Amino acid sequence: MATTKVHLGVVFSAKELELEVEGEAGDVLESLTSAISAADKFVRVTDSKGKTVVVPTDKLTYVEVEDGSKAGGIGFMA
Repeated sequence: MATTKVHLGVVFSAKELELEVEGEAGDVLESLTSAISAADKFVRVTDSKGKTVVVPTDKLTYVEVEDGSKAGGIGFMA
């Protein structure tokens, strides 16, 4: 199963919430977008280890979804 990294910015919080969830990036983004656009009061995200985070949608400043299968490089690449 594919993994996706989700970064949530929250009002009045200096640190973002970072979660690794199971699923394709497009599906995760669609799920989050539909919850926000439907004016749901909360967004619920469960990570791959079973931890669930619930955030009020009116407190979200940004949502970033990253394909977890694409490894980021460190150092010099040729």
